[in-house]
Amino acid sequence: MILDPPHPVRPLGYKRLRLRRRLIQTIRCFPSNVRLIRHLLKRVRQPPHTLVFLYAREKTASTSMEQALKEHYPSAFLRLHHISSYGSANILQLTLLLWMRLKPSLIITPLRNPWEQSMSTFMTYGGHYGRLPNLQETHVPIDAIIARYFRALPMIIAETDTWFDTSIKKNLSIDVFASPFPTEKGVNVYSHHRKKLLVLQTELPNTEKDHALATFIGIPNLTLPHANIGIDNPNHGKAYHQFKKTIRFTPQQADLVCSSRYFRHFYSPAFIEESRARWLA
Repeated sequence: MILDPPHPVRPLGYKRLRLRRRLIQTIRCFPSNVRLIRHLLKRVRQPPHTLVFLYAREKTASTSMEQALKEHYPSAFLRLHHISSYGSANILQLTLLLWMRLKPSLIITPLRNPWEQSMSTFMTYGGHYGRLPNLQETHVPIDAIIARYFRALPMIIAETDTWFDTSIKKNLSIDVFASPFPTEKGVNVYSHHRKKLLVLQTELPNTEKDHALATFIGIPNLTLPHANIGIDNPNHGKAYHQFKKTIRFTPQQADLVCSSRYFRHFYSPAFIEESRARWLA
């Protein structure tokens, strides 16, 4: 007796075709993005091309990496903080998924210690964590800004702890927490099918970051330029400088940062203790 197979046999490339159909359907809903998608699809069909994109949490000092990659790899580079399934961002998501099915992909994710990252995030996107005083007004007491930062800190730390799961693991099927990270080295490469992910600490010396990036994407003599950071930002540079100069953490507030899953996984105990001593009151 011959039984029918439990599932229909799909022709080779079925998933790619289905993904392309979904992309076309999405384009029809957002006609203003047709030109962008046509450009990306045309590039997908071109001879072998590796997509390089910077997939990073906000305020992880990724601007200098973006500048270097745009200069040395202009033909296939994208920068992302989130891949959303809503609205026009869904087009970008489907395009990236299609590209990664057809082409090899190199993903770069920089790390930044949660002390600096949370402060920079709050000073840039403070409105997302409750009403924030106008940082450009010099009469705003710095103590009021610091108090609001500490109220927002648990939410920022929670978002940082889950970012790799909701972004990298969900969209790239790479679980960085499944194996120990070489905290002393500060750099690691993960692989999954046609995708490779480089994770590196931004606190590393520039020469080490240059070498890691150049080796990963195969471009010698790559040098990271100085990039605009929060303290140079004209919108809140003076307030940010005063903020970092004034702020100090209580032991309980410091414990919240030091017990972060993200911090404990990607940084050494020595670095955590040293940074804790720096920011304690």
